[in-house]
Amino acid sequence: MLGPLCVSRDGGNVTPTTPKLRALLTLLLLHHSRVVQIPELIEELWGSRPPDSAASTVQTYVYKLRRIIGDENVLLTRSRGYQLRITPEDLDLCHFERLSEQGSRLLARGDA
Repeated sequence: MLGPLCVSRDGGNVTPTTPKLRALLTLLLLHHSRVVQIPELIEELWGSRPPDSAASTVQTYVYKLRRIIGDENVLLTRSRGYQLRITPEDLDLCHFERLSEQGSRLLARGDA
């Protein structure tokens, strides 16, 4: 998540435009492959004063994200939360971390 958020599907840009939907997607991307509990999502989206409808609104946002993503096997409902299953190659942050570690190892061996 280096730079602007960009989501592509079938060669087209399908990046969400609404702020809360973008925030939810960003949270799930930052915690990819891990179940993010609904209370954690609510806290991150609304802080300490969420609306009474926060839990159902999260469900609505997840429904919208599933429609954007277009693959029912990517955004999964888990016990008390949601899991975004993507490969590390799908996320620029993982690619950066891998290259950074590789560069550090090479530098430690004297290969600048």
